[in-house]
Amino acid sequence: MQNPKELISAPSYQEGKNVYGIISRPEYAKDIAVIFIAWFERFWYEQKWRLLNEELIKNGVTTLQFDFTGLGISEWIYNQPTLENCMSDLESIIKKFSAQTGISQISLAGHSLGSCIAVVAKNVEALSIDKVVLISPALNQKDLNRYWFTLSTNKDIKINYDNYKEYFDEEKYQESLQLHQTKKANIIHPDYGIQMSKKDFNDLIEDDTDMLVIQWDKDSTVPLTSNNHTFTNTITLAGGDHDLEKPEIVNQRISSAVNFVLP
Repeated sequence: MQNPKELISAPSYQEGKNVYGIISRPEYAKDIAVIFIAWFERFWYEQKWRLLNEELIKNGVTTLQFDFTGLGISEWIYNQPTLENCMSDLESIIKKFSAQTGISQISLAGHSLGSCIAVVAKNVEALSIDKVVLISPALNQKDLNRYWFTLSTNKDIKINYDNYKEYFDEEKYQESLQLHQTKKANIIHPDYGIQMSKKDFNDLIEDDTDMLVIQWDKDSTVPLTSNNHTFTNTITLAGGDHDLEKPEIVNQRISSAVNFVLP
């Protein structure tokens, strides 16, 4: 039997606009839900989310896959994906989801930059987030953004996370933060780059017992050594990449994520 899906909408941070998502309900649903957080440039219908979504539903977990303002099926004029705007969208959709489903135990699964939002949300007492699964978490934005900048401006040099500081130019980096950048549906305002250049979301983590990190040893986008927090619950898999597009690799982490969010 195919699980029923329903559309959900909630007010966007942009006045008069809405963010949209898809709720998937199991035939015999537990009082547990997982909300996927992909953040900008990512979409809820990517393969990695679909596979995890299917497995959660098999185990009686309701899921919500949604798009932030300016992405996918959500409305937009021009999106400025600041941390505050994304949190506004997330809080709005969680409030509507709770009212629409009646589910009280809500966990989050964030990939890459989405992990930053998940960590912030876990610290918002009013949201009462149960557990958080961090997949290839790009939490140390302060250092990672400098690393990514160095990679993009030194294409003829073999740069890695261990040596990038030898080639990093802080002055040029600061100049680059003042530029508007267009990526897919997003207009990335300078405020976003400036904001993230100062953030290490590891600093927000105190008690991590309700967090699970799933990472891959070959992740060159977010190297394992970039995170400054030693997590209690960590699974490191061999042979994977940052975007988790290989089905055989994706399947390795599905059971771990599902087992963690179940009571």
